[in-house]
Amino acid sequence: MKSRVLRRLVRSNRVLPRKLRFTREGKYFVLIAFGMGFAAINTGNNLLYLLLGMLLSIILLSGFLSEAAIHNAVGRRLGLVEAFAGAPVELGLEVRNTGRRFSGYSLRAREHIEVDGVQQAPRVVFHLPPGATRTLPLSLTFPSRGRVRTYGVRVETEFPFSLFEKARLFEAPAEFVVWPGLLPGVAVEPLLRRLAGEAESANRAGRGLDPWGVRDFRVGDPPNRMHWKATAKRGRPMVREFEDLQGREVRVLVVNASVDGRHEAAERAISLAATVLEGLRDGEYRPRLASLDTWGAPQPTLHERARMLTHLADVPVHPWTDDARAHVDDLLATHAGPWLVVAPEAGMVAPSGERVLVVTPDDVGAGVPA
Repeated sequence: MKSRVLRRLVRSNRVLPRKLRFTREGKYFVLIAFGMGFAAINTGNNLLYLLLGMLLSIILLSGFLSEAAIHNAVGRRLGLVEAFAGAPVELGLEVRNTGRRFSGYSLRAREHIEVDGVQQAPRVVFHLPPGATRTLPLSLTFPSRGRVRTYGVRVETEFPFSLFEKARLFEAPAEFVVWPGLLPGVAVEPLLRRLAGEAESANRAGRGLDPWGVRDFRVGDPPNRMHWKATAKRGRPMVREFEDLQGREVRVLVVNASVDGRHEAAERAISLAATVLEGLRDGEYRPRLASLDTWGAPQPTLHERARMLTHLADVPVHPWTDDARAHVDDLLATHAGPWLVVAPEAGMVAPSGERVLVVTPDDVGAGVPA
């Protein structure tokens, strides 16, 4: 409770309108100043007093110049981005100088995130004239899936001597939805070829290779699709149609459960499911997602990309119990396949039909997300 109140006070612009932090050089500089002052008091040497006064004047000058550089700087976020765990993503931040006289120097902008492990690589604006605006890309890398809260945009500077980092916080609370990290070296097509039987038909005409039917010729149809036998039989131009490949469904079931508390294996399985969904999205299949948390819902499978990946970002890891095993068996038996079951470990789920394929991260050689 006390730490939460303290963090609120630190973030508050009313209590602390400027956030100040010592740099590495600043710590050494202040230690040298303290040492010089201690030596001057003990020896009474005028030269040491003179050096102490120079060091203190540099600290005072640094405070005035840094305040002039950051006083009129305003930061703003240009929007949230899609983020996968472990992969850098660029976020756009805008820095504007609202002043009329003084310029801003050595300004950086970053997100004010208090979660450990989030890496930020901000760019620097060395000179921001009065009334000017700059858009800065910010590279963000999140360590794990889930939701990460940011409290706003932080504009900071180390001008002029890099002794202190002075910052202003512009409150803009938001939440990053971090999707599971994609596993390297996972080929989706071999997994699909291992499925027994074909994926469900799209049941509509489109662009493909399998014959679908014959219809009347329309203006704009390519001549190579003419069906000459049907044209001669019916006495009017007829063309061939092919089945649309973009609608074939493949259902992906991720078993978000751990055996004996081995959460790392479950996290790898969730990352493998996200990798499979991204691979299917770029191919000729239409993926659907299910998990232990979708069992019993009116619509047990999700089909929109953002909803599927967001579900994987939020889904918890359950203990692997008999009830969880029964949920998986019931889902596979109730809804027709083909099913691609992603399990954390071998032996957790047994294939219940020709249209069910069970894979684990170890089966496909999936490692830790890059």
